[in-house]
Amino acid sequence: DGEEEGAGGLGSQLSPPAAASPVAATRAHSRPVVALAAKGAGAGGLPAPPLALTGSSDGTVALWEMAADGLRRTRTLLRSDAAVADVVWHDGGGGGGGAVSSASGCCAAGSTAAGTVRLWDLRLRSAAVCSLEAGR
Repeated sequence: DGEEEGAGGLGSQLSPPAAASPVAATRAHSRPVVALAAKGAGAGGLPAPPLALTGSSDGTVALWEMAADGLRRTRTLLRSDAAVADVVWHDGGGGGGGAVSSASGCCAAGSTAAGTVRLWDLRLRSAAVCSLEAGR
């Protein structure tokens, strides 16, 4: 016991993190990106490239293909007047059967600050398969 922090303590061995360089830059959203979710290549029966979802304070959720040379926006999933609060992938876990569980990673969800939650089956090119609105 009696060990003191000071000149020889752990604090003197730590150095500040190096400044991070952006991996990719895009101007697809008009306001800051506030939510990000990524999915590995070929997961859940989706196309081979790794995918990302971004949610922005501009109220949009976008789907991206990730490649060595950058990001390619494949489609905008949501346009809302309220800022996006979160985006997530559904991993197909949880059992229970049904369309969402059997999608096995093909589903994504986004929520807004106004309380709207939307669910998309990304194998379809249609609008959200489910939409929940606060107070309705």
